[in-house]
Amino acid sequence: APTTSCADATDWGYKGKSSKGCDFVAKKPHKYCSKDDGDDWLALNACPVTCGTCECEDSDTWRYKGKSSKGCDYVAKKPSKYCDSEDDDGTTAAEGCPMTCGNCGCQDSVTWTYNGKSSKDCDWVSK
Repeated sequence: APTTSCADATDWGYKGKSSKGCDFVAKKPHKYCSKDDGDDWLALNACPVTCGTCECEDSDTWRYKGKSSKGCDYVAKKPSKYCDSEDDDGTTAAEGCPMTCGNCGCQDSVTWTYNGKSSKDCDWVSK
């Protein structure tokens, strides 16, 4: 069976800056793993060793209530709302779509809020 290696990309840079690659992310992974290169390529995906996301990927088969059009891409539209949703066999989106729902490596939770207030999430705490 072929094995896929897990390695940080050498051509990713925070906000497109080559000087701010995965080594830069490694200094504060809790802050930078959720950031992108300015072109929607997240450090979580580009720097899997640094961000602890090796071997972590969303399921191709998980579907909200078994509906073919409602997979992890659907959950990604509103993770705070849909990560607790279940498929036909009771598997939550948080389990089936761990990358989307923030359950891989060093990611903030996408469902946590302070005192249930949607405006007071992990971004709010980090300010």
